[in-house]
Amino acid sequence: MEFNNDIEAVIFDCDGVLADTMPLHYEAYKRAFNEVGLTLERDFFYSCSGGKASETLKKLLDGQNYSGDWLQLHQRKKEIMFDLFSSEQLRPLASARLVPLLSRCYRLAVVSSGSAISVNYVIRSLGLSEYFEEIVTGEDVQLGKPNPEPFLLVADRMRIAPSKCLVIEDSQAGIEAADQAKMQSLSVYSFVPKI
Repeated sequence: MEFNNDIEAVIFDCDGVLADTMPLHYEAYKRAFNEVGLTLERDFFYSCSGGKASETLKKLLDGQNYSGDWLQLHQRKKEIMFDLFSSEQLRPLASARLVPLLSRCYRLAVVSSGSAISVNYVIRSLGLSEYFEEIVTGEDVQLGKPNPEPFLLVADRMRIAPSKCLVIEDSQAGIEAADQAKMQSLSVYSFVPKI
């Protein structure tokens, strides 16, 4: 894997990159779905992850008999999520250890499809707030990953050429978005040793 040597900024995803929160998101969605008589399989949830809540929910509800308001369903998911946040210790992932180290040489940002309140909660809980110059969430954009809009927005805010940004992601949608934004990208799964 080769990278340009003129990287100026490193952009982290949040869920699945900084903290092991994806199992909590799945559990929250599953409970919210169960409350309205719907089911949600784990593998299907993970295959749909990566975009904004409105985009993800549309995929998750595809083929299910649900005529309710998706906004209410998402609000209920967020309530359950914060109950889980308060009862579970947030587990930082190995890539979160890179943040203080990389901050010595690069400008840092977060681009996540999550809600602002959730993303900021995770970053604060991990004690990483001071390191990030910009935070872009799903609420800041019209189109989520795999559309490049979130990454292009953060590059614009930081006044950095996209080609000088390195994105660290865990989802295929995130890698595709970074590629479309003409940014360099690295999947956290590249760090996992093959057995």
